Amino acid sequence: MGNMAVNGALYRSGEKDRKYFYQMNIAWNAINLAIAGFVLYGALNPDTTLTLFESIQQQSNIEKILLFNAGLDVGYIMTGFYLKERAKNSLKHHNRLKGYGNSLVLQGGFLFLFDLTAYFIQAGNHELMKKLLDHVTIAPATIGLTFTF
Repeated sequence: MGNMAVNGALYRSGEKDRKYFYQMNIAWNAINLAIAGFVLYGALNPDTTLTLFESIQQQSNIEKILLFNAGLDVGYIMTGFYLKERAKNSLKHHNRLKGYGNSLVLQGGFLFLFDLTAYFIQAGNHELMKKLLDHVTIAPATIGLTFTF
C-alpha cells in the first residue's frame, strides 16, 4: 500500500516516461494487494479438515504454482524489454512504451525473486515433511494399527 501511495504521489508530478512508469506500478501494486489479501485470508482461515494425503498434495501444488509463477515473471520481464525496444522506434507512444516497459522489468524482477524465494522455502517444508514421514510406519496389530515415529 505504501508503494501505491508513493507511486501515486510521484505520478502527479511525473513527466514523460516516468509518469507511465508510476502508472503501471500503481496497477501492478493493486493486483499484488488483491493477491496478498487472498493469501492472508487463506492463512488466517486454514482448512483444518485436510487429511495427511491432501496436505501433501497441497504442498506439492503450492510448489508447482510458485515455479509456474516464476516462469510467468520471466515473461513479464521479457515483455518489459520488448516494450522498451519498441519505444525506440515509436514517436507517438515512446514515453508510454518506455515507462510501461521499465515498470514491467522492475515488477517482474521483484516477483521473480519473490516467487523463487517462496518456492525454496516451500521446498524446505517439503523436505521437513519427508523426513518426518520417512520415520512413520503403519503396521497391522491384533486390533487396529500401530504407528511408530
